[in-house]
Amino acid sequence: MVKWAAKIDGGLSTMRADIADVPIPIYLDLRDEAQISLFLRGDGKGSKKIRAALKSFLRNGDVFFDVGANYGLVSAVAAECVGSSGRVLAIEPNPPVVEKLELTFQTVPTVKICACSVSNQDGVARFFVHERSGLSGLTNDPAATEIQVPAHRLDTLVDRHGIPTVLKVDVEGHEEMVFRSAPFLFRGDGCPIVFFEAHDPASLEKCRHTLGELHGGEALVYNIGAKGHLVSLKKQPESSDYVFVPQHCRHRFSDI
Repeated sequence: MVKWAAKIDGGLSTMRADIADVPIPIYLDLRDEAQISLFLRGDGKGSKKIRAALKSFLRNGDVFFDVGANYGLVSAVAAECVGSSGRVLAIEPNPPVVEKLELTFQTVPTVKICACSVSNQDGVARFFVHERSGLSGLTNDPAATEIQVPAHRLDTLVDRHGIPTVLKVDVEGHEEMVFRSAPFLFRGDGCPIVFFEAHDPASLEKCRHTLGELHGGEALVYNIGAKGHLVSLKKQPESSDYVFVPQHCRHRFSDI
């Protein structure tokens, strides 16, 4: 019913919502099927685990990159964690979603919106917009609408906006491509903590292998548990979210 109403009433395309544990109101588009339950429930269930974990990993003054920011729930929590001396780069290519991000963060100077996809080359990318925004991405989907969006390598964004302390990548199966577009970022002691999504064991192994190969040093990988705690990979995963922690960053999760 809400989806039907949103298509008729243009006012429902921009709705302010208060989400539990998110420090500022988020602007949503209720024509986006994925946002209806978020608006009605107000708990931001999809990214709740990562938001909880970030509060333990991020510190005042950190730089956070949110690749695949969607409507900005994670970026909002990160902005609170890094404080006025830190910075957040919210990277999102979907034009209607970018409009809502700009409204959400219009009074938050530490958050910069980058309206682009992250790809293996700079230029223009084919982007497939799904009715459920979280399913939109670079994968050709006959059920989606194809558009063209600006594209940048991750190392191009690092050159422009600085080196992230913590990086989150949620790009519907293209995480490995994002990592390989900035090979020097992950090398040695400059490697950030990396949150990433992997929906199956094969995707997890591919991301682990790629990050390990690029980093070239010791690191730990954990599943993110239901309340933001860390779960050993020897146990049953509690989510599709994972974190790669280089050895030099291990002190950051001593209290988790």
